[in-house]
Amino acid sequence: MSGDSETKHIIQSLAVNVTIAAAKGAAAVFTGSGCHAGRDAAFVG
Repeated sequence: MSGDSETKHIIQSLAVNVTIAAAKGAAAVFTGSGCHAGRDAAFVG
């Protein structure tokens, strides 16, 4: 049953990566350093 354990490990790693990506995305929104920061800055000034 090592295949089942391997699948569980893959899913766990995927969940961790998604959580990290979500945290980085939230941090980017809160700090204003998201993907659109450069574009928004051009309109502000």
